[in-house]
Amino acid sequence: MLRFLCSAPNLFCITLLYLFVSGEIAEAQELPGCFQINASGQVINLNVLCEADESLEAHTPSIRDLTQQGLSQLREGSLEQAIDSFDQIISADPGLLEAYMVRAYAQSRIGDIQEASKDYRRIVDIARARGELDIASRYLERLQSLQVQGN
Repeated sequence: MLRFLCSAPNLFCITLLYLFVSGEIAEAQELPGCFQINASGQVINLNVLCEADESLEAHTPSIRDLTQQGLSQLREGSLEQAIDSFDQIISADPGLLEAYMVRAYAQSRIGDIQEASKDYRRIVDIARARGELDIASRYLERLQSLQVQGN
């Protein structure tokens, strides 16, 4: 691996070689938790930051949990609650196309054509940006159909 990274002498190669010879890499690999090696080869302990993230994650439902909850609520007919669950998912990951799909469906089922139309528009925009033109086309048709129903 060193041969590949160090095929031409450069600062990265020299730094990597220094860290390898000085034992700093081995020291960092043996440390538990969260750390960073700075440019001078010192190991910086970042556990305080990582522990804060873990604490927040422990109290925040995961996207997977919220998705399961939202889909269960949808199956039970609790459409407003399902929408709330998918609101949380979208807040956590605004690029999650599937969350918009489910939320738009639930919104259209309760008759909230305006909000469903906004979500269908977001689906089309995200799908186009990703190059998923078949999805964009399908949801553009749904958007147009929904707008006809709303008029």
